[in-house]
Amino acid sequence: MEPGRLVVAAVPLGCYLLALAWLGRSSQVRVVHGATDQFALGVALSGLVFIGPVELLLPAWLVGALGPVVWVCIAGAYFGAWALLSLLQAPRVVLYNLPPELAPQWLLQAAQRLDTQARWDQGSLALPQLGLKFQVEPSVRWFVVTLTVQGSPPDWKDWTRWIAALQVQAAQAPGRPSPAAVGLALAALGL
Repeated sequence: MEPGRLVVAAVPLGCYLLALAWLGRSSQVRVVHGATDQFALGVALSGLVFIGPVELLLPAWLVGALGPVVWVCIAGAYFGAWALLSLLQAPRVVLYNLPPELAPQWLLQAAQRLDTQARWDQGSLALPQLGLKFQVEPSVRWFVVTLTVQGSPPDWKDWTRWIAALQVQAAQAPGRPSPAAVGLALAALGL
């Protein structure tokens, strides 16, 4: 493979892995919006998509006729499709450095800041006064917990209050560094 193509394919993915390693090295819980997490993944995979299937299926005569404009159009279509995919998914929040065994108590404390009737029930968190219910998906190996909204999309005001409560809880209650942080940093440097 040519060095230029290798750089286009590997650098965005390497930067993404390095960012995950940086997030994972801290003992502070990090609150990341699901759309931000999705956008970062889209940027990380963009080089692989452009060098892989797009370049393979792109007619040479089109590149010759339009020149670099064709790549701008392809990039716009790719990121537009990725943004649409992000918007069609249920709202979610990703919590880094939160061990799964601490998640129920940690999340319940954050939820009770806004809703005294908040309850934890077998992998879901409900805030009845705000009308919010989340499916909680922990990752044991990565110390990542994803909260996905169940049901209808939340009111924007309630959603921002929930994010703020999570950030306050993250500032007060520490998590643990991810055991995968070193492996992610090595993989990023390898790329």
